[in-house]
Amino acid sequence: MNSSPKSEKLIKTHLVYRPVTALRVCEISEHAEAVLKAMKEAGKPVRPGDVAETTGIDSKAVSKAIQQLKKKGKVHFPKRCYWAPV
Repeated sequence: MNSSPKSEKLIKTHLVYRPVTALRVCEISEHAEAVLKAMKEAGKPVRPGDVAETTGIDSKAVSKAIQQLKKKGKVHFPKRCYWAPV
């Protein structure tokens, strides 16, 4: 069944089998890196809209980036509607 001499561990992603090494599991997006940098430069808790203005990134993309950073434990929300780096 396996045509290659070397057996690779495969996983199913979106109905396509790919080698496990081809996945990017732990990386954060370029937008997330830019958002985190802008938050650190602000030096105080900021709103997503403020970050969008500063970086020039669409506000929806900023919100997605913040959620990604939250999952990675890189940002927190000290008060409602404001985010800050950890």
